[in-house]
Amino acid sequence: MNISPVSFYGIYNNKKPIKAANQQNTSSKKMHDSDKTARLVAAAGVLATVVTMAIGGCSLNKKANSLVIPFNSKKQSITEISNTYNVPVEAILAYNNIKSEDGNISLKELKIPASFDYIQPKINTLQQELYSDSLSEEKRQEIENQIKILRQKKEEQDSVATVYKDYENVYITINLSDLAPEKYKEKYALGVNIETLKKLFDIEDGAIEKNNKLNAQWQATDASGENGYYDYTLNWFHNGDVIVVPLSSIKTNDINLQQYIRE
Repeated sequence: MNISPVSFYGIYNNKKPIKAANQQNTSSKKMHDSDKTARLVAAAGVLATVVTMAIGGCSLNKKANSLVIPFNSKKQSITEISNTYNVPVEAILAYNNIKSEDGNISLKELKIPASFDYIQPKINTLQQELYSDSLSEEKRQEIENQIKILRQKKEEQDSVATVYKDYENVYITINLSDLAPEKYKEKYALGVNIETLKKLFDIEDGAIEKNNKLNAQWQATDASGENGYYDYTLNWFHNGDVIVVPLSSIKTNDINLQQYIRE
């Protein structure tokens, strides 16, 4: 783990300067203070070393927002790491550009992605607003209703997929839980359609199509067949599928809640 350097700031004495007769004592005091500061710096260095050793070889890549761990395919499997860090095997494979867990994996390190949730922070912000003494009863009711609706959407997201991110991308692993409410089991019995996934995770149009290998059908718009567009709406995703989209394509400031309001 990269540990930021420890900085020590001087403590200044605001008393008047000591007279010349006491200069020798002042010099001794400065030497004592210097020795004390040196001991503090040395102690900090020892502490940093102990912390580094305690990490056991793992490091946090702040730019990539992921944990980097040493890996030896002969001694451990991706499945074991998946269970340890509670991250789907499929997400780890996709995140590290590994085609299959069964293949010969030559990597010496693995990146473990961080979980991604943009709805709970919104809920937390709204809950803080409820503590304001200046809220009218109407405004308070409005916020409470919005929190309720956000929770409904988050429940559906959590029932359908697990989501992780790095510095650039979001990895959505379809994982319809056995513990999901029956209404979601019924809704997604045949899988998750691409258009439904866009709405569920507030993904900009085109982001899934551009960043994943999908099937498309050419839809002609004239008799010649030369003009038209590629139709991706027939793509369905199932448990274990990983969909990758840019982090910037998630519309975190424009969360679609219309269908939950109607419900």
